[in-house]
Amino acid sequence: MRKEYLAIVILFLLAFLIQPVASVQPQISVPTQSVGIQIQFPTLTNFKLNDTIELHFHTYNTTSGTPLTNATTNCSIHIYNSTGSHIIEQVMAWDSSDNEWEYEGNVPTQHLGQIEYIVWCVSAGGIGGFIESGFDITPTGFPMYYNSTGYPFDYNQNLLTSGQAVAYSMLLIVSIVLLLASLYFAFTINGDNLFTMGGDLVEVNLNKYLKMGLYFIAYLFAITTTFLAWQMADAFYISTLGSAIFGTLFTILYMMLPVILILVTIIGFVQWLADAEIHKLAERHLKPR
Repeated sequence: MRKEYLAIVILFLLAFLIQPVASVQPQISVPTQSVGIQIQFPTLTNFKLNDTIELHFHTYNTTSGTPLTNATTNCSIHIYNSTGSHIIEQVMAWDSSDNEWEYEGNVPTQHLGQIEYIVWCVSAGGIGGFIESGFDITPTGFPMYYNSTGYPFDYNQNLLTSGQAVAYSMLLIVSIVLLLASLYFAFTINGDNLFTMGGDLVEVNLNKYLKMGLYFIAYLFAITTTFLAWQMADAFYISTLGSAIFGTLFTILYMMLPVILILVTIIGFVQWLADAEIHKLAERHLKPR
């Protein structure tokens, strides 16, 4: 494959690997039982950060279907953050105008993301019931999405504007171009020492060190390119496949960086010793080859 087509192929692969994933919705657990309290509630999955949260619950006798009120029943709610820690525990108030249990309040701002809660009710008749559900707290109130590492973010807020998309895309393209340019010049530069037909040294070619330097620079640009592609796929385009591939490549290349640096240093030092020896032989009018 010709070198001028290599950049086009890489850009095509980058574009192909950017694939959307679906949002993760909170799980709802409603126990099935023949005797006890049945709790019914509207399923609300998203709330805007710092807005008042209102949750409403209706309670019934599972056996008879009779509505249960605060005259015979008490209901409590426990709310948990994404790590499973309690953030709210309280007995819910009874709203006599709507004949329902109600929670009204705010979730602290540091708990942006998935929120889970459990509601349980106990009646004076010795019966009870519970439900488990959850919702997302997002900056805009739109659905919450999760990238390949499980980090939550608001899709509608994190979509790139046209200016941001151009900026990030140009940065990635520049990194790819510099990577290809480094490889091209590293391949084409001649680093061999110059000798006459008779084997006498004409010149120690220092381009060999430039050649090694360009290979190392190309390696650095490979790390930069995979990192940018990984971050764009993971944070902006919500791609699990692209993020996994570029994230793995970046991790491998980055972990190998100290090894590559040591190898380049050793090879360069050995080559310098060899050139120094050749130069000494030439000064003594001895043929180094």
